[in-house]
This record gives sequence, C-alpha cells and structure tokens, in this order.
Amino acid sequence: MESAVTTVPVRKRMAVRSMIPIEGTAILASSPGYGKSWMLADLAIETARGERWLNDFPTTKGRVLYVDEENPSHELRRRFRRLLASKGLADDQLDIHLALRNLDAEHQLPVLSTYLGHTHVSDTYWYLSAVPELVGLAAPSLPI
Repeated sequence: MESAVTTVPVRKRMAVRSMIPIEGTAILASSPGYGKSWMLADLAIETARGERWLNDFPTTKGRVLYVDEENPSHELRRRFRRLLASKGLADDQLDIHLALRNLDAEHQLPVLSTYLGHTHVSDTYWYLSAVPELVGLAAPSLPI
C-alpha cells in the first residue's frame, strides 16, 4: 500500500554553505589549544560581512551572536580587534554581539532574550545554561 502522504524535504537557508543553518546552532569541539575561538571569531566576522569564510565557504550576511563561555571578555575583544585589523575593518562596522560567561543576567539577559526572539527570558537562560550539557552529550559522538 502506498503512502497517501509524500514527504518533501525542506531546504534550509544556510548561514554557511552546507554547514550551519540560519536558524540553527552549531557546536565546535576539540581539545584545548587548537584555535576554535580564533576560527569561530573569524566565522562571525565573515558572516556579519556576508563574505567567504576561509576563502571557500559562502556565508549569508546577517546579525551574529557569539557566545563564549571560556575566554575572559578582554581576551575575546583583543582577538576580534586583531582579526578585524587584519581585514582592514573597524569593530563598529559589523553587527556582532558578544555574550560572555560573566553575563550580567539582571541587565543583559532580557536584551539577549529579545535579540534571540525568545518569548520568555527563562528560554534564553536555559539555552545559555544548557550549552555545557549539550556539548557533553554531543562529545562522545564527535571524532576527536
């Protein structure tokens, strides 16, 4: 008996060709010291510009939220400034927003929640607090 319903695959709009959907989340995991933060900062810059990442992967220009739960804010800002300078850009030219591990939840969480389009602040809190849990769940299946 044939199915009365035919499933048609939905084409997702991609932020980075074949890698990261626009309305999705990606996790990059590896041992410390392999340059994950540098690589993702460069990805954030190229996505905000709508330019090719690593001179190969087309990106869709858009707002970028960069969540970092490891590095202190001064280190992350220093890295972004160095990358921007290497591209001849200033930090006020791109729509990149940083959410750092020392997030001031009382003042910044409602703004972050609105930015993400969440209806309730509790959804944003769960999203941020679940990042280590999600990485832990995904880590065993990653070829590291």
